[in-house]
Amino acid sequence: MPKKDDTPPAANTPPAGPSMLGKIIAAAIIGTVILVQAALVYFLLPNPDVIAARVRDEIKQEIVESRDVPEDVAKASDQGEQTEVELGAFSLAIHQPSSNSTLNLTCRVMGTILKAEQAEFDSLLANNANRLRERIIIEFRSAEITELTDPGLGLLKRRILEKSNQLLGKPLLKSIMFPEYNYYQQ
Repeated sequence: MPKKDDTPPAANTPPAGPSMLGKIIAAAIIGTVILVQAALVYFLLPNPDVIAARVRDEIKQEIVESRDVPEDVAKASDQGEQTEVELGAFSLAIHQPSSNSTLNLTCRVMGTILKAEQAEFDSLLANNANRLRERIIIEFRSAEITELTDPGLGLLKRRILEKSNQLLGKPLLKSIMFPEYNYYQQ
């Protein structure tokens, strides 16, 4: 004869599922993972102030690199001790036939040379002063109105520098400056 099961029916027992201990363990594991991730983010990501400083440095570097600095000005600091020399004061009336107007220009032209080459430059300038003055005047008169009104006068400076050094026979002039420069159109 078959044995009878003496256990009462399971009508009053709750269904089998996760116990309270299992829920606590799962919550502890999830909490630990979140804490580990937060710690990694805190230690591996840089401080916002450090990021801002890096961005500022990169922007400054881009500004320095993107400036339109003529090569003669950029190299001037690497060439040794320099001195300034005056190349002349100019007062010109430049007629513009296309617009039937006249541009009056008054300026002083200066250059920089190496101190070690001062004696040689003075000798060459004494022999070529009038030709140099004429060459500078020709450059002013052959310049376009946009070149004469450019705030930095970069193209005009480069052309005067090139022509002056050709006339002197040696690249003694390192840069050209206009400490006084005024113009008006009639």
